[in-house]
Amino acid sequence: MRNLWKYYPDNKSTCTNIVLCGFGVSAIIFNKISNFIINPDQVKIEKITHLYPDYVGLRVPKYFLIVSIVIILFGLFSSLFIFDFEEEEGKKDMDINKEKDIELEKEKENLILFENNLTINLTVN
Repeated sequence: MRNLWKYYPDNKSTCTNIVLCGFGVSAIIFNKISNFIINPDQVKIEKITHLYPDYVGLRVPKYFLIVSIVIILFGLFSSLFIFDFEEEEGKKDMDINKEKDIELEKEKENLILFENNLTINLTVN
């Protein structure tokens, strides 16, 4: 997320929304995968015990193994795209921020001087 914000500083909210959308889409996808692996026959709950049959429950460890492997593979693949920006770019951003801070301080000082002059003029008149 930090790298996205550095790469697209003017579109931080868009980057955040895309990442959060990925969480929702992955939940939908993994829900379908879990139903396909754990209960492929769409077996209903038994009316007396209100439980699934044992063979449905025995498929859960297989599901966790498959999902763990998929998540590890996605993590390894996505780690190829993690990089840190050069420090010079960060220094440029810091210099720009310092210049903006200096300009704001000057504007504040000018505003205070203007207010002081205004109050002096009002008291004299």
